[in-house]
Parts: sequence; structure tokens; C-alpha cells
Amino acid sequence: MRTRRWSRAGRSLVAVALTTTLCVAGTAAPAQAGGQPQRPPEATTSVVAFDWIGAAIAVIGLLRGGGSSDAAVRQVMAAVEAAKTEIINHTDLIASAEVQACVEANTIEFANIDFLPRTPLILWAQSATQCATLATAFGRAVQSPQAADNIGFLVGSIFAIVFAARARAGLPEGINLILQDEISAYQAVLAKIGPPPGACVPFRIQGQIEYYTCTAFNGDTGRAYPASAAWAIAARNTSWSIAQAALPQLIATLNGG
Repeated sequence: MRTRRWSRAGRSLVAVALTTTLCVAGTAAPAQAGGQPQRPPEATTSVVAFDWIGAAIAVIGLLRGGGSSDAAVRQVMAAVEAAKTEIINHTDLIASAEVQACVEANTIEFANIDFLPRTPLILWAQSATQCATLATAFGRAVQSPQAADNIGFLVGSIFAIVFAARARAGLPEGINLILQDEISAYQAVLAKIGPPPGACVPFRIQGQIEYYTCTAFNGDTGRAYPASAAWAIAARNTSWSIAQAALPQLIATLNGG
């Protein structure tokens, strides 16, 4: 019996399709290795369900343009209010008491920015900025993939709050520096989560690589060709996929896109 084998080009097209699907679908309904469905923790699902990056970019546009409309700020406020409990619950996973405390406090107080006089509002926006800087430094310092993953799920909401707070307080200065911090935070997530050496193993037939099997730190696996597509599947339940999708948008925004 003759076995039909895909050409390398055919496998590459399938891999591209898989990667594209992952980028669009995100982590809403991932499947566990072996085909068994696995729902991410409720807190994680709620935190990543909103497009924090898109909302933050909209606020950055407001800050750069000096406009008075606060529709983008309102969008972030509504999202934080909807995911507030889940964000706070997720902070318990962060291995830094300082980061836990400031992220939780900012998430709670964000709903009150409409009631703050200008001077307290400015001070609070600056405090929120310091918290984001602290979270970025923590993300760069941690070594374990799990620790990086825990902070990675919150980077989007942390920085969206900062941009919205500064927009409401009328603080457009330093936006690019804060944007660079968010980019740095997501770059750290990618670097710490992987893929580490040996995470992706090729399967060969007659010396030709047919596919790769990759294993993420949480035990999830992915099988595809090339290795980058297999890793994207393996990392589907981690914040790696969030960082991978966020970075091109943030870098384009930093460069004026």
C-alpha cells in the first residue's frame, strides 16, 4: 500500500493556517494535548477576553492628538470594571507582594477617577505609572516561565489603566517611554516562556522532517511544521501567544503607526 506524503510546501501552508487561526482565536477555547478540551482558568479567560492592546492604542492616539474626547478612556474603564474581580484574583499568582499590592489597588481605584480633583488625579496617574514600571522590572527579573506567564496575563490591563489614567489627568508627556516599558514587558514574556532549547523535537521519515512536537512549560504540546507553528500550538494556553500578538501592534504604535 502506497502512503501519500505531503510536500514541504503543503505542510508549510497548513502551518501558516494553524498559526493564523491561533492568533485570531487567542486562548478562548484551547484544546489540551491529546484532543481533550481544556478551559483555561476562569480568571485568565476573563482577563484576556478584552482587547487591552487595541484600547490602549486608542488612548495613546488621544494623548498624542491632544483631543478632548474620552470615549477610549471610557472603554478601558468599562473593561476594567467588567474584569475587576478576575484581575484581582489573578494578582495572587504574582510572586511579588509589591506588584500584587499596586496592581490590585489601581484596579480598584480606577473606577473612581471621575471623582478625583485634578491634583489627586495627577498623583494617582503617576502612581499607576510607577506600578507599571515596577511590574515590567519584575517581569524582566523573574527566571521561571510560570512566574513570567503569571505577569504576562496582566500586562495588557496594567498598561491600559496607566494610559487611560494619564489621558484623564492630562499627562501626555512620557507616553513613548511608557509604551517602551510595555514592549519590554512582553519581550520578557516571550524570552522567559520560550521555546527553550529542546522544547521542539523533530519527527523524521527517511531523514526528512515531517513535523515537530513542542512541549510548553505547562505540559501542553503542539505538533506541526515548521517548529514555530508547533510551538504556537503548544503555548496556546500561556501568555506567550498574547505577547506574540501584542508586540507588532505596540512597536508600530511606538514608531508612529
